[in-house]
Amino acid sequence: MAQHLAFHMHQQGADQGREIEEPALRAILRGEAEFLPRIDDLLRQAQQRGSVLEERDGAYRFLHLALQEFLVGRYLSEVTGRESRERMLEVLAGRLADPWWREPILLLGGYQATHAARSARELLRALADAAGDADARFAAAELAATAATAALEWRESGEPLRADCARRIVTLLDDADALAGARAVLRARAGDRLAQLGDPRFDPQRFFLPADDTLGFVRIAADPDFVIGTRSADRERVARIGGYAVYDHEIDELPTPTREFRIAHYPVTVAQFRAFVAATGLAIGDADALADPDSRPVRRVSWHEALAWCDWLNEMLLRSPALAGSRVAALVRHGWRVALPSELEWEKAARGGLRGAVFPWGDDADEGDGRRANHAGSRIGDTSVVGCFAANGHGLHDMAGNVWEWTGSLWGTDFGKPDFAYPYQVDDPRREDLRAGDEVLRVVRGGSWRFRRDDARCGIRFRYPPDVRSDYVGFRVVLRSSPVLPL
Repeated sequence: MAQHLAFHMHQQGADQGREIEEPALRAILRGEAEFLPRIDDLLRQAQQRGSVLEERDGAYRFLHLALQEFLVGRYLSEVTGRESRERMLEVLAGRLADPWWREPILLLGGYQATHAARSARELLRALADAAGDADARFAAAELAATAATAALEWRESGEPLRADCARRIVTLLDDADALAGARAVLRARAGDRLAQLGDPRFDPQRFFLPADDTLGFVRIAADPDFVIGTRSADRERVARIGGYAVYDHEIDELPTPTREFRIAHYPVTVAQFRAFVAATGLAIGDADALADPDSRPVRRVSWHEALAWCDWLNEMLLRSPALAGSRVAALVRHGWRVALPSELEWEKAARGGLRGAVFPWGDDADEGDGRRANHAGSRIGDTSVVGCFAANGHGLHDMAGNVWEWTGSLWGTDFGKPDFAYPYQVDDPRREDLRAGDEVLRVVRGGSWRFRRDDARCGIRFRYPPDVRSDYVGFRVVLRSSPVLPL
């Protein structure tokens, strides 16, 4: 009777599903003939505080919402599931992305895992592959992954299921339509579950670098006509779309040609940085840099620590047998170097081949829900696993939002006005002087989860001292044919 009542109450939604008046309660229970002789006893026990229900002023509620949620999950298994697994999924179909139904669905998986592990695994596989709109598909995949991760008692028998759940999330992250259609918070939640399951996009045998022959480096072709920054003729348009004024130090009119280089598909992740710390024994300045899920971008690392990671990866590409057969290792053996990108390289990559684009995806302002990038408007409220937002035209993820990214370029000593302004002089050795003191600010690019949408623009320039460690600053790297800037 309790689980029957819980299920029917829960269907009323978060606003009305926590409490029920006595006439409505009786009407629900009268729907089952076997309950008729026992309704008065149930209500009497509730009034005497001797039941899973409690009564106050003629209204009834469960002693705790968690108890109601458990009974809903039990009802789905014992009553709805008696018909078929398909019937359970049909009942859940319109509720997968509803936070009110999250705990009952997880408890359903846990209840089945306790009573019928095989049925539970089949249910979670079917849930992971559930159809529906983009929100429903991401929510279903995340729920299945969460339940599969929690079912530790399955031990070895649960590993294939967890691998299936991980592959399903990766498939969704590779689907541009799904990324565009799903709420950012659902994608971020699924991304965290993916990191917990073991993210197959990255190879643990190769320092958790991307699992492809390029180690995640994307070729950016030379561009003799590229212009860094914002032209004065575009200033009003960019400000209107971006939602904020364009800074004077962003204005530029002259071409700044770029040579070919390669840039990382994603920012450097926690797992990649942890591999570096484990290999070198480096005493990093903030232990929380390694606290996030493995596939989120590393943060709370200084500019110097980011540079040290570049030096370590160069060494590994030259000497590690695990990387020896990759194309990138071959380039390093021929004089290419892993480095922090210059401002010029970063912006060339960020624009994704779209000349004058306001954002890496184009001129769409990403209004309202932040589906394009993890900025303050996405409502995630933290970093997100890399690749939870669609790539730009070069196939690069998270060039906007998530974390500001260190560059090798200098800003100057004045927070308000850069010493190194535009036009961008590519042959000025001072601009990329890696030996500059800590009193000289370094340029960061790309915006972050904590900053507004305008700071995710391609042309935005920001700055921090090189020894700062912030929860919204990370880095990605480039591979170039010379340690000096393109000429």
